[in-house]
Amino acid sequence: FRKYFSAIPFYLFVFPVVWLALAAPVRVFVFGMDVVTAGAILITPTWLRQLGALGGVSALSLFLFFVNAVLFLLLTKKISRHGAFYAAVIVVCLVGYGVWAAASFSLPPPALRVALLQGGTPDESNEGPLDADPYYRDLVQEALRQNADVIVFPGQRNMRVVTPEKLAQENTSFIEAPELQKRVVVFGAPMRINGLVYSALVAIQNGEIAGMYHKRKLMFVSEYRPRGPLGSVFPQDVYGRLSPGMGEDGSFIPALGIDARICNEELYQSLALKDAEKAGRILLYSGSDAAFANEAVFRFTLRMVQLRAVQTRKWLFRANRTGISAIINPRGDIVAQLPKGAHGLIVFPAP
Repeated sequence: FRKYFSAIPFYLFVFPVVWLALAAPVRVFVFGMDVVTAGAILITPTWLRQLGALGGVSALSLFLFFVNAVLFLLLTKKISRHGAFYAAVIVVCLVGYGVWAAASFSLPPPALRVALLQGGTPDESNEGPLDADPYYRDLVQEALRQNADVIVFPGQRNMRVVTPEKLAQENTSFIEAPELQKRVVVFGAPMRINGLVYSALVAIQNGEIAGMYHKRKLMFVSEYRPRGPLGSVFPQDVYGRLSPGMGEDGSFIPALGIDARICNEELYQSLALKDAEKAGRILLYSGSDAAFANEAVFRFTLRMVQLRAVQTRKWLFRANRTGISAIINPRGDIVAQLPKGAHGLIVFPAP
């Protein structure tokens, strides 16, 4: 036992494999195969992050395990010279691709000026007009002062279930200031359509709906009741009653070239890549990590958004209620961000 679990072999090979095996149930049954894998730690360096374009976090995990396995064999002297040579060639090629991709993929910032608002607290008002919310009133005024074209409220800003017709008829109950009504305002709201209630991201301008996206990957317990034994864990009234969106169009606001996803959907690479070619140059994420107190969770979800930028080669705008809100370029580099718990906004490109 001591022979195989001595310090160096354990940390190089055994520990990552055990980590991946223990995380498998979480990945399979909760968020899918692209999260909570060992390769997530490789998202931070720019050149390593580019390998994610070859297969997400799974590709990064395979790269990490391959390097660890080679080092393990070298240290235990169980690899031949030819094996070591071919392994080195593979590593050099992958590293070369990462360096090349980091230097090659560069897109100019979008022409739109987008303001991402971050209230900095989970205790927010969900009644009355958006621009009258005491946690966001000053941020809205600053966004207007900086002449933002699109103003994004994080997470679900309205708890009342509405219909598209009611939203269009009563738009002044959602946005009060005439100057704000001229801008594209994005916020989340439960939307009832044909008897089903969706978690929706809505964009309105001049009293009209400019875009709408229905969340496709719901969060179990808080948004729906899972089938089978898992659904009987809590009382029935604990579960949400939302329906998953089945939209086919990949664009949130077609006129502006903006695609969108909601909250935990940033963890699904399949959603980021879906309709990526049809959608525009901007991918917008709106959500909240307020339910998580751990700083590591905030950093992890931010890394996943960085990876989505690499995979789609788009500009990513992330508005999060308690942080970390960020602007990320197509290489996955963080151009601007607001720290966890901060009250503020990001306007990009800056005036």
